[in-house]
Amino acid sequence: MIEHLVLFQFNDSITPEKEEELVQKLLSFKGQIPGLVEVTAGLNVTEEVDKE
Repeated sequence: MIEHLVLFQFNDSITPEKEEELVQKLLSFKGQIPGLVEVTAGLNVTEEVDKE
């Protein structure tokens, strides 16, 4: 089994509605791509801070 992790960083101009649309699109891949067993996707809900 292969597990693949993909991270996206959206620019500031993307709307919350578009973010959710993209998450739903990713989730729709299950059942559409042969051999794809499971899909999980979601938005990061933690606050990002720079650590210097």
